Amino acid sequence: MKPMKILVVDDDDFLRALVKKALLSQGYKVMTSSNGLDAMGKLKNFSFDAIVTDNVIPYGGALPISEYLHQNAPQLPVLVISGGMSPSARLEDSSASIPARHILYKPFKKDELLAALDSAVTAAA
Repeated sequence: MKPMKILVVDDDDFLRALVKKALLSQGYKVMTSSNGLDAMGKLKNFSFDAIVTDNVIPYGGALPISEYLHQNAPQLPVLVISGGMSPSARLEDSSASIPARHILYKPFKKDELLAALDSAVTAAA
């Protein structure tokens, strides 16, 4: 089976590297972007099997990425990583306007990341 190709978008260099390392350790092929503008360029020029993106990134955030995917690749799984919220705000955020199928809240462990990505991919299949 061909390894899945994942785009990881996060402006936090450390977190982006950790997510990439976790995915590579599972055999995924990974490309990264540090901002929405670069991510949009990669989405237009490469094909991916899933997207893992931080909710708040420079030059757009996750919403324009999700909207682009909704119009151009609606079947593509999107896992949004979100942080900085209280547990009660998380409940409200889960129904926010981001058309993502799955949200993973920071902080998270490697196994939680992998499970959330697997869930997003399975749901999109």
